[in-house]
Amino acid sequence: MEEFTGTLIQAGFMILVAAVGLVAQKITAYFKKEGILTELESKKAYAKIVVEATQQMYQAAEGPEKLQRAKTQLVDYLQTKKIPFTEAELETLIESTVKSMKDGIATGLKEEK
Repeated sequence: MEEFTGTLIQAGFMILVAAVGLVAQKITAYFKKEGILTELESKKAYAKIVVEATQQMYQAAEGPEKLQRAKTQLVDYLQTKKIPFTEAELETLIESTVKSMKDGIATGLKEEK
């Protein structure tokens, strides 16, 4: 009977250790995910600021020139803040911001009619 109780307690501790390990793994994954999401939101916010500023400062410039100026400014800003990025990510952020600005303008014009 004592052996049975000892084995049962040992099995209980093994299950407890496995459960704690699983919970720790899930918490770590959650924090990593949250960090990535926070970083992405920061990048989107910076891209929006840069695109709006570029649009205002270089109104006479053509599209490709504005894109290059926005890229340069965004690269400088992200490097200053020590935020890692890729060239593809940079272009996607700028294009996404420009599209949402255009969609906002189109929606505003439709509401006026």
